[in-house]
Amino acid sequence: QRRRGRPRWPPGVERTGPRRLGEQVSEPGDALLQVGVAEQLQQALQPAVPTSIPGMELADYYHPALEEAGVGGDFSDVFAADKGVTFLVVGDLSGKGLAAASQVATVRNMLRFALYNGRTLAGPVATLGRTLVENDLLTGFATLFVGRFDAHTSVLNYVNCGQDAGLVLRAATGRVEELPATGPILGGFEGAAYTEETVVLARGDVLALLEARAGPTYACPWHPFELGTGLYVS
Repeated sequence: QRRRGRPRWPPGVERTGPRRLGEQVSEPGDALLQVGVAEQLQQALQPAVPTSIPGMELADYYHPALEEAGVGGDFSDVFAADKGVTFLVVGDLSGKGLAAASQVATVRNMLRFALYNGRTLAGPVATLGRTLVENDLLTGFATLFVGRFDAHTSVLNYVNCGQDAGLVLRAATGRVEELPATGPILGGFEGAAYTEETVVLARGDVLALLEARAGPTYACPWHPFELGTGLYVS
């Protein structure tokens, strides 16, 4: 028979799992369980990227810079706003493991809500940042690239919160243009302001949205990228 209340463990069997989401673990069995839970959570929070959206073909790639950091706060998101209009998001939460993976849910879902209810990009992103800071919702901070692509006009509006610069490879000239940071990291500063920028994409152009840091270089958006996660569209 099932009894309500706290589950009781059989005699001689020790409980090895963490008691709370993101709890620090010390035993090998606890660490393995935490990694397994973190991997499942990360997969649930990172659905497959569609192969195309109106006006674009898409592909994504992920490779951890360090094998021990295979589960962490990297994420991307693609979702429709209006007919022919799509949001493109690439971000990273500081830290790794279950704690970082669980905070992806906070930022990802709150960002969606803010964007759905906003008329611009800079306003909802600033609101998200203020809410994260005032309510102490992050143990660290987040970097974020948020884009809004309109297939009718081929215009990409974007806000870059301390993220690696987006790259645009121009089909007509072969030149690469950067989409640098337009504001600071999220969760690090009270009253942070963000600027919304615009770029027009032409047929055949390639847009790369990157999260490619290896190490504690989150506040330096100008450093060379190495390995990480990215969303590539053309």
